[in-house]
Amino acid sequence: MATRVSLRPRAVDDLIELHDHIAADAGLGVAGAYIDRLEEVCRALVTFPLSGRTQDHVRPGLRTIAVDRRAVIVYLVRPRVIQVLRILYRGRDLQAALTELSKG
Repeated sequence: MATRVSLRPRAVDDLIELHDHIAADAGLGVAGAYIDRLEEVCRALVTFPLSGRTQDHVRPGLRTIAVDRRAVIVYLVRPRVIQVLRILYRGRDLQAALTELSKG
């Protein structure tokens, strides 16, 4: 059973990019609140690790979960840790991002 969540460096970069994009359009408060929401969903994966959709066709064990119809969290369930690999805005090319993950 996973006991913690770990955001991989690319996922952290995704959060920063998403924050900056939202802040430019809607302000720092809105951006901060949305990033907090995404982080909350990531933390909840410890309790509900299998709540996302499987993406085994891309990489064994890979899962995705949609958040607020605007973002997708891409993660792996490991015995002691949930590894969040990417946090993507839904307007981005999810298939390209998943293909990138299948290579690594």
